[in-house]
Amino acid sequence: MTLNSKKLFILTMTSLFSFSSIASQSSEALQDMSDPMAVFSQFGAGYGDKGINLMFGHAYDTGIANKKAMHIFEAKGIGGEALGWRDDNNNSVSELRYRHFEASTVTGTGTNIDLHYNLDSGVGTGTYGIIQALPKAGRFQAYPMLAVGATIIDLNKTDHRLDTENGTIGGHHLLGFYGLAGMYSRYSVTDNIWLNYNPMSLFGATGELSGESLLLHEAAISYQLTTRANIRYFANWSDDIRYANGDHRLMFTYQV
Repeated sequence: MTLNSKKLFILTMTSLFSFSSIASQSSEALQDMSDPMAVFSQFGAGYGDKGINLMFGHAYDTGIANKKAMHIFEAKGIGGEALGWRDDNNNSVSELRYRHFEASTVTGTGTNIDLHYNLDSGVGTGTYGIIQALPKAGRFQAYPMLAVGATIIDLNKTDHRLDTENGTIGGHHLLGFYGLAGMYSRYSVTDNIWLNYNPMSLFGATGELSGESLLLHEAAISYQLTTRANIRYFANWSDDIRYANGDHRLMFTYQV
């Protein structure tokens, strides 16, 4: 099999960040946009090394007391060849992502379903995670999480081949299952400026991912422009990809 499974890990696993779920306020009130677990309807647009990113989020009533939920849809890498600065960019959408969150506003425990597909590499992931908000310690707050997931790959993409006794085959192939452990963290510098650092440790459990491990990093600095709008700078890298060679993007988000 001419696949580099660790490279495929790196191509897709950075999509597991940016968990958003619950908030303690009522659905009519403006939510704290610095809270990684805040639920609110929103739209966003951003620019990064892969091109333009668009995002739309819809919060809804679950019909269950003390439970909030939302859907988020994202399209990434639009116009990457013309507007981005990576050599392998093209101008079509490069990544699609769907997330669903549901959590208790009483316990501070949330669940996350995260589906991501990279149209360029033909690699997709599906992840189910649980996150817990811990009490604040001064200006700092942590949100540990655990998740399990699976990775698929389109063998018809360039350089992806699976050799069997009956010859080379194509189509979508289950690369394997993995586990993930990490945390989201927030440090409030001022009422309008906050920092996030989100380390994640990934462990391959089955298939071509078996025995693989990867430490992922995300860092962000954010500024609250108004009660409804903020701008954020994100960087993603890993123990195999240096910070300078990682993903970098600016994102504007508006709370509806």
